[in-house]
Amino acid sequence: MENVLVDTNVFMRLFDLSDQAQTVRSRNLLSKAAAGDITLVVAPPVLFELAWVLRSALKQPNEEVLDILQAIVAWQGVKVLDCDYAQAAISLARDKNQGFADAYLCITAQKQNLKMATFNTQHFSQLGAEFYPLEG
Repeated sequence: MENVLVDTNVFMRLFDLSDQAQTVRSRNLLSKAAAGDITLVVAPPVLFELAWVLRSALKQPNEEVLDILQAIVAWQGVKVLDCDYAQAAISLARDKNQGFADAYLCITAQKQNLKMATFNTQHFSQLGAEFYPLEG
């Protein structure tokens, strides 16, 4: 079976129907994956970009964005790199009503036993981050 790295714009065509030909091609690709003909490989930046575009450009609520990301992670024929991090980040973001990217950073820090350097400690503390002090 062939593995195919998929870009964000393929998923975006499921929501932005302005180019019907690309929408059809995207749906066909996802159908091939669901049928087991190919495996679509999704890198974490695709999930970050998709979440950002859905929230910023398409004005989707956070809960719906997380539902979409969860559907991609669970899609038959899709393999998400760092899937356990992505799933944990989706759960954390949903539980704390926060964005996916920040939740992913917190999950990464927790799983790698890292402290975070950030100026946004109030926000990240809601996600359970442990901080490295920024001195100066």
